[in-house]
Amino acid sequence: MPRAHTAGEEASRKSRKNGRLTRQRLLAAAITLWSELGSLGVTVSAVAERAGTTRRTVYHHFPTHEALLSATAEFVDTELAQLAAGEVSLDENPYQLVPGLAADNPDLIRSVLSRLLAGDPMANPIYASGVRYWLSEPTQRLREGIPPEHATAVSIGMWYAANLVIATKHSPAERRHEAQRFARTYERLLSEGLFAEEPAGEQ
Repeated sequence: MPRAHTAGEEASRKSRKNGRLTRQRLLAAAITLWSELGSLGVTVSAVAERAGTTRRTVYHHFPTHEALLSATAEFVDTELAQLAAGEVSLDENPYQLVPGLAADNPDLIRSVLSRLLAGDPMANPIYASGVRYWLSEPTQRLREGIPPEHATAVSIGMWYAANLVIATKHSPAERRHEAQRFARTYERLLSEGLFAEEPAGEQ
């Protein structure tokens, strides 16, 4: 029979869980700010405000601004894997996230994408998450004849395209504007090219 947790142990467990959730919320806020405003927008004050918490809480999890930026960059991999898996709650517009990041820090996205071409793609969490999503998601139908792995590759391929087209612009304002334009193109191409129309009565 398993040992019952004492009140102190239960409180400690809840505290650790809350700490992990808070850290994830802070990183989610930082990524959204990065995609909207660039890395210069990822300040302690802005992250605290976006996450609905205090500067003190941010500093508790990230002692320096550099630590916050470093952790945010590492969390991008996790966020992109979730994005590929259809989990888009951390960003209101899933098509904007990658173009927004590419506008400010193309090397960050390029480093993520280059790893997709190294080794077994199914060992990469981003590609593997995407394939699992298309295999298991019953509410989003692919057009007939499109395999899940192809849908994943096409979707991720648009991330490469975002880097390419945004790189043609030079000023930060131009790159940000192009990112917004590309996000709309990205959504249209996937919606009209990959997704099947919903049967009448199911909308």
